[in-house]
Amino acid sequence: MKSAKLLIVVMCILSIGATSTTSASSPNKPITIEAELGFKNIGEQNFILEERPFYSGGAAIKINGSAPVGSKAKVHYNLSSRLKTGQYDLMIHYIDENDGHSPVNIYIGNQVYKIIFDEETESGFESEANQRSALISSVRINKNDDMIIEGEVSRYNSEHKELVRLDKFVFISK
Repeated sequence: MKSAKLLIVVMCILSIGATSTTSASSPNKPITIEAELGFKNIGEQNFILEERPFYSGGAAIKINGSAPVGSKAKVHYNLSSRLKTGQYDLMIHYIDENDGHSPVNIYIGNQVYKIIFDEETESGFESEANQRSALISSVRINKNDDMIIEGEVSRYNSEHKELVRLDKFVFISK
């Protein structure tokens, strides 16, 4: 997979007293969270399930194609049952399209990471050839942190929209 062009803006507000850990992951073993698992209210916040054989686990989530340009979709993941307190690299696996640029915000605790899915791809549709990944280095995870992913529908021209498609998230302990 090719690396995404990243625009990462990190806004950190110091957390005071977040030193305890959970008993989930083992050191340096990547922890994978499938995008389609563990999120609440599927379909209620403009994300829907999409099944394709090339997705990890056979499925991913995408913004509903009927959502108007500029609309946002959110999905929520509980991290405390899966990750110990510590530093991680976060690899986001997604499908990009060539018919727009999709802004995505990743909220973890009090940190915000901004990425734009905007690579040249073979088509404006989901396909194995359009699989991409983006790396966010040194993400701090504290006890009881959640991850919220917010994507936005963008438009390339008057005929096409680019939909955010998320496959999985891989956390690598540092």
